[in-house]
Amino acid sequence: MKHVGLVAAAFLGVAGLAALAAGGDEDRDGPVDIPASLTFGEVRGLVQAMSEAVGLDAVWTAFMEAAALGESGFNPVAARGSQVGAPSWAKVYSDPNEALAAQRAYNRNSERYGECTSSNVERQRYQFGSGGLWALLPANGLAGFWGTELECMSPWAVFEPAPAFVMSLEMNRRIMKYSAFQAVPTFGNVRVGHRSTKKLGRASELERQRNGLNKLGDRLQQLDYSRELVDTNVTPLPARDPLGMLAKLQAVA
Repeated sequence: MKHVGLVAAAFLGVAGLAALAAGGDEDRDGPVDIPASLTFGEVRGLVQAMSEAVGLDAVWTAFMEAAALGESGFNPVAARGSQVGAPSWAKVYSDPNEALAAQRAYNRNSERYGECTSSNVERQRYQFGSGGLWALLPANGLAGFWGTELECMSPWAVFEPAPAFVMSLEMNRRIMKYSAFQAVPTFGNVRVGHRSTKKLGRASELERQRNGLNKLGDRLQQLDYSRELVDTNVTPLPARDPLGMLAKLQAVA
């Protein structure tokens, strides 16, 4: 697996990236200051290449791009939470609530992940907060690999584009199983699920994704996609195959 440090090195020298680590769209109402740079375009291109590698259609590709733009500004080393437990090269925006969310996610699954750790330092890596292109909480993201030989991979894998892509896609798949999603099976409702599965299907939340500042509609438009994709029904995802998918992604990431 390629180490995200290679990607991180390209980002750490870019002015203004501290602003990009300021958190995902679901917890921020102000605009993201995204520098116009080739690096930004390269990472967006990587998301597109990964989408093609696993067979996502054009609408899912647009959604994955828009979610990455909203959550990290296409910065794979962006993080929110606490520096405790986070890698030293991560661009961490201090957010106690996000660190608490990560701790709760770990505690819900402590029996499973307890078998993956042997020290408090290792456990802290699950609990720093969220990170990577799609701002994943490690304990939730790694659920995408449950039942495979990689379910005990490093929690810092959320910063690596290839495994993070699998984690994000599997999170979307889990959201799509909720009855409140199936009642309104749109890409906007998937994004609502990123905020909270308890809010799935709520008219106010769907409108928030449709027309809220820097929510899904805005992000799609900023990437030159149609805002109407917010209300487009989801298309089927590729069959669940986290290891096979990861192998395809590593060939392009």
